[in-house]
Parts: sequence; structure tokens; C-alpha cells
Amino acid sequence: MRPAVFLDRDDTLIANRVLPRAAFARPLVPGPQGAAGAAERGLGSNDEPSERGGDRRGEPLVGDLCDPAWVRLLPGVAEGCRALESVGFVLVVVTNQGLVARGGGTLGDVERTNARMLELLGNSEQVGTTWPPDLPDGLLEGLPDGLRSGHVMAHELTQRRERGPGPRAEDRSLATPIAGVYACPFHPKGVVEGLNREHQWRKPLPGMILAAAADLGLDLSRSWLVGDMARDAEAGRAAGINPARIVLVDPDTTRPEHAILDETTASGVRIVEDFAAVTRLILGDRTVRAEARA
Repeated sequence: MRPAVFLDRDDTLIANRVLPRAAFARPLVPGPQGAAGAAERGLGSNDEPSERGGDRRGEPLVGDLCDPAWVRLLPGVAEGCRALESVGFVLVVVTNQGLVARGGGTLGDVERTNARMLELLGNSEQVGTTWPPDLPDGLLEGLPDGLRSGHVMAHELTQRRERGPGPRAEDRSLATPIAGVYACPFHPKGVVEGLNREHQWRKPLPGMILAAAADLGLDLSRSWLVGDMARDAEAGRAAGINPARIVLVDPDTTRPEHAILDETTASGVRIVEDFAAVTRLILGDRTVRAEARA
């Protein structure tokens, strides 16, 4: 079993908080919608970023990015991911995408955004988003074939769990810098029927991490988690990751949000200013160096 680095997406790998208003311009759906309402909408010319940007640059924005045209890797991310993968870590993205439940985007929007991120990270092959196995009936089937083929379908995920980690999972983790992208579209305040509830995959619960560990044959005792919010740290600890191997990345290391970490979770958790510091911290760990030499 190999160690992993579990990575949050927004404001860990790609920019979110500093993006202008235009990046989040998609309208919310004004009411409940079922699986039929998840039909894809195309990306038109209005989805391209404007040359002027927006008047809220630098101001925190609440929401998940679901427009691939606005994907921007944060400084040090591409180099850091390559360095971490080169010493034997399996890199897995675990991301809450509650905007789907809130009606602010579709599964396809999230998939396209993830695909653009993977492209910028230099992935050599397509890694489809893995969704929870209990999505409402018909939600994935509403996607065009070209997108649906990239998803890990619910029944396939269940079969993989029953088989246990095998050569396919190992080959996949060796073939590309990012071995898997796990996303949770549920949110208890959502408006999309079937997604408007709490879910075990939604951080701070550990479901995504545990599912990825089972699917890809990962050793949680030797794994790290990198995020930007207290819920990331709490999910890592709940999954059994040593708090000393949990790192939050934030240019403002004194941001009040970090103060809500409870004492047990916060014990050993580090907060650093950027992804380059994350990489230095992980690669500088004596245990990691010893394992890499073994």
C-alpha cells in the first residue's frame, strides 16, 4: 500500500478566493430540480473571462468554481505536485462541490473544471471525477456521452470496492500525477432534489478520503492531507491521518477561520503561506526521506 497526499481543490490547487465576480456569474436555479434538471448546458462565448476582470478581486468569495475558463493554478502547485509524485506519493483530489446541490452548476461543469485543472497539472491521461455511489437515479445518465465516459459511475465504484485494490488501481496511480479526483455534490441547504442533504463524503466527514484509500489501495498511516479550511483538517483527522501530517495553506496564516479548529484537531496541524511551503514541509520530513530511499 502506498502513501498519498490528499489535496483539496479550491484555494489549495486552484485560485478561488481572489477571482473576480465574473468567475462566479452563473445563475442559481430558483427552486428544486430533479435528475432531469441536471441536463448539461453548453459553454458559450459569455463564459470566457473578461479582459477587465472584476471589482471584487482580492475580496473573499463564497462558492465553488465551476467554469473551466477561470481555472488558475496557484503558485508552486504544478512543481510541487510533480515533486511529491516523484518520491512515491499518490496524489488524490478530494473536493466538496456543494454548488451542484445549490443549483449553481452541474456535474458536467464540475467535470470540465476538474479536467482543465488536470490539463494544467500535466496529466497524461483523463482521470474522470469519482462521485458518491448513491447519487440520485438518472443524474449521471443526463450527461452527454463524451462527459459521461469520463465519470466513474456509481455501480463501477461499488464493484471496485468489492474487488478491492487491484492492478488497475495501481496502474492508474502510476500513469498520471493525479491518481483520482473525488467530489461530493451534496449540501444540506441545496435546492436540487436528492442532493439537498448531508452526506458522508462531504467534508468535514471523512467519506471521500476513506473511499479513495479503499479504491486505490492507500496507506492512511503514511499519508498527508493538504487543504485550506478547518473542515479539511477535520476530515483528515477523522479518516485517521496523523494531525502532524495535515497542512493548511493560506497566505494569511492568522485568518480567523483557522481559530475554529478544535484543540484535538489543531494539535500538530501546520498552516503555511503557499504550496511551495507545503512541498518543502513534506519533502523535508525525515520519515518521507527514509521511505523514499527504501
